[in-house]
Amino acid sequence: RVQDEKSGLRYLRGHFRRYGLRVQKERVRRSLKRVDALGQALRTRLAIRRRRYTVPRPNYLWHGDGHHKLIWWGVVIHGFIDGY
Repeated sequence: RVQDEKSGLRYLRGHFRRYGLRVQKERVRRSLKRVDALGQALRTRLAIRRRRYTVPRPNYLWHGDGHHKLIWWGVVIHGFIDGY
């Protein structure tokens, strides 16, 4: 077991990869659940509570997001929308 309390699935897979070990994601997940069930439960993301908001006029608040999955091929997508 890695001695970091934040050692979740991604952390452990990266740790194994660093040493040239190829381990299936599902195998790491099951092992982590067996060894550190409490820590895994505490790291689980909680549902985000959606909140209502109001803005006084158009162009007052904008929301932006980016998608970088295709960056290897030189494609980056950004989108913006008015929050009115």
